[in-house]
Amino acid sequence: MGKDTLIFKALLFLSYGLSSGLGLLILKTSMRGTELTIESLLNQFYTINFIGGFILYAIGFIIWMIILSIYDLSQAFPIAMSIFFSITTLGSYFYLKESISIIQIGGICICFIGILLINFSR
Repeated sequence: MGKDTLIFKALLFLSYGLSSGLGLLILKTSMRGTELTIESLLNQFYTINFIGGFILYAIGFIIWMIILSIYDLSQAFPIAMSIFFSITTLGSYFYLKESISIIQIGGICICFIGILLINFSR
């Protein structure tokens, strides 16, 4: 599976979006109901949610560095951020029980249209 195949590219970008997005969602749960102070932040370092979220987010960073080593930034950034935005928005709705608006849903749809346009413009 070469780096130019659509399946490889999709898996790479989805891996980035999922690991970074899930990492942020889990980090958010570790901070629920906590007033942000230096002491409370330091106490979070020892919770399973913080550690798990941080590890997932760090894995996302490593995958992002791999993406940057393979693809042009002008192509990679919009694709990665669209996937990341979509995953965090949907995850916030389903996992964190946050509300999302019809405009946000429309934005997710526009992101996917943008991904298609970026991929087929090359």
